[in-house]
Amino acid sequence: MQIRVALAALLLAACPGNGEDTEDTEEELDPLECEWFSSDNCWKGVVTAALSCAPGDLEDGTFDAGRTTCTFTDGTSISFAAAVPSDSLSEYEWEFTVEAGGSTCLSYAEDDTGSEVVTSEGTFTEDLDGFGMTITCPDGEQRHASNALDLFECDFATLPGYATSLSMGSVSFSLLGGPDGSAVLFRCGDP
Repeated sequence: MQIRVALAALLLAACPGNGEDTEDTEEELDPLECEWFSSDNCWKGVVTAALSCAPGDLEDGTFDAGRTTCTFTDGTSISFAAAVPSDSLSEYEWEFTVEAGGSTCLSYAEDDTGSEVVTSEGTFTEDLDGFGMTITCPDGEQRHASNALDLFECDFATLPGYATSLSMGSVSFSLLGGPDGSAVLFRCGDP
């Protein structure tokens, strides 16, 4: 099982920023602290909206031959920007769109500078800059931690992120830090 908490990316991406002077802007933002993660925050609303987009009864979906699309019997489909590996997910950058009822209800994208989740709640972003992290809620609220590694002292179950599991080619993707902790968003396997 691979777990990626939003903050864990900092361990891999801990490098100098992009050269822009963001210090003044960051000082004006509300602090990102453990209390925020345990509160009724915007990430929990985004997770709730994402789960409402999940396939019915969390059935297992079926990958196409190229492992770039996963379809479910209720009509939900997930399109991946790159083929989902069947042997290791450790280097895979998740980028996918979920379509249900004929319209897009969720998109997720990550890279080494952060991640973006778009749901009916709006857009939630996590931007990484060296050891710093800034989150932006759908309502525009922004919070910043100048050393996000300090947040590893928080209750791990409250931190936003995701977990993946790969077993015999079947993949599951769960969102972490939601109202009920961890919640499976989808499971997909080969035909």
